[in-house]
Amino acid sequence: MGQLIKTLALLIALISTSQVWSMNKVIYGLDNREELSQSPFSYLSNSVASMVYKSARYDYDEEISSFLSSDLTEYRAGKTCSDMRFREQTTLATCSGFLISDELLVTAGHCVLNYGQYANNTYTGSCSQNFWVFNYGIDSIAKDEVTVSSEDVYNCDKIVDGAYTDTKDYAIVKLGRKVVGKTPVKLNLNFDYTSEEEVFVVGNPSGLPTKISNKAQISDSSQKHFFTSNLDTFAGNSGSAIFNSNAEVIGILVSGETDYVLDQERSCYMVNHCVDVNGECIDPLVDKASGETGTKITVLNRYFNK
Repeated sequence: MGQLIKTLALLIALISTSQVWSMNKVIYGLDNREELSQSPFSYLSNSVASMVYKSARYDYDEEISSFLSSDLTEYRAGKTCSDMRFREQTTLATCSGFLISDELLVTAGHCVLNYGQYANNTYTGSCSQNFWVFNYGIDSIAKDEVTVSSEDVYNCDKIVDGAYTDTKDYAIVKLGRKVVGKTPVKLNLNFDYTSEEEVFVVGNPSGLPTKISNKAQISDSSQKHFFTSNLDTFAGNSGSAIFNSNAEVIGILVSGETDYVLDQERSCYMVNHCVDVNGECIDPLVDKASGETGTKITVLNRYFNK
C-alpha cells in the first residue's frame, strides 16, 4: 500500500508540474548556475522558498516531510541530452519565492493568480493546492524523493496583495504560520535600475534544488514595472528573488526565452543557449533574445505605503 501511495503521488506531481511551468527562461553565454548551498550566499537558503504541490507529499510526521518528484531526464515526453547539467536531480518546485517578514513571502503573480486577476486578502486555488517549502537543496534529495524538516513546510493562508496582468506580475503571500529560524531578505525599494552593477538570482530552475545564478546585468529598465537582464533562468524560477551586488532584492523573476529545444541530430532536448540579450539563440524560432524579465521590487511600494 505504501508503494502504491508513492506511485500515485509521483504521477500527480508529474502532471501538476507540467501544468505550472508555463513561463520560460534560458541560458545566456556560459551557464552560471550553481548550488546555493555551495556558494558564498548559502545563508539565503533560510530566506527563499519553493512552491510545491501538496499532492507530492506522500509521508510526514512532526519531524520529517517526504515528497515524490520526477527528475530532468525527460522533458515533454522526450529524453533530455545526457550531457545536460543537473538532469538527474529532482524537479519538485513549480515556482520560487522569498521571505519579506516573519509571515509574508513574495512570488510572481502568475504563480498564484489567474491572468487578469488582482488580489486583496484573497484565498486562491494555489493556496489550497500548494505548500511553501524552505531549504529544498541538493542535500535534501535522493532518487525521485525529497526529504525536508516538517518545520520548513508552510501552508498558504491567503494572497495579501498582488496582480497578474500585462503590466504587473507579483504577489505577496501570507503563510499559514509565522516562520521559525528564517531571515527575511533585504529589499531595495529605491534601486536605480539604470545602474550597471551585476545582479544574481536565487530560485528553482526547472524545479531543481535551489540554485544561484550570477554574473548578469540589467539590459533594459524603460518599462514602469518591469526590467530585463541576461540572467540564466528557467521555468520554476518564476518568483525568484533578483539581487543586486549588495545582496538586496531589486526584482522578481517572471518570464524569459524558451528553456529547452530539440537537438535534431541526437533526438534529445538540450538547454536553449543565447549569445546575450539581442543576440542569437539555439532556438530556431527566435531571431534575437529578448532577455529575462523581472518585476521591479518597487511595485511593492504601493503595499508598504498603504
